[in-house]
Amino acid sequence: MTEGIPGENPTLNPDKPSSITIAVSTYKKNAALRVWLETLHKFMDHELVQHVVITDDNNGEAREVFEEFQELYAGKLAYVTGPRVGIAKNKNRGLLYFMTKTEDTHVILSD
Repeated sequence: MTEGIPGENPTLNPDKPSSITIAVSTYKKNAALRVWLETLHKFMDHELVQHVVITDDNNGEAREVFEEFQELYAGKLAYVTGPRVGIAKNKNRGLLYFMTKTEDTHVILSD
């Protein structure tokens, strides 16, 4: 788990850089997050895409959903959290993660 501004994240495999980061920001939308992650897994080429769950949910509810999918995504799913600051700043965490922790060429932000 990464706190605040993203730092090192052992959940991603740096030996297999992808070209797209899909960052989903969430706050108390665990049912929707679960459907999102299930659907993406079915339809995405996981060699080209990595996924980042971004939340400012301080009680850790989204973390439980993240952990359910960690094995299924085989190291291509990261979790970034921080203080509750609202959706715009939460999305900015996703952009910062994309810019500093990936070698990807594209980012898709979703909420």
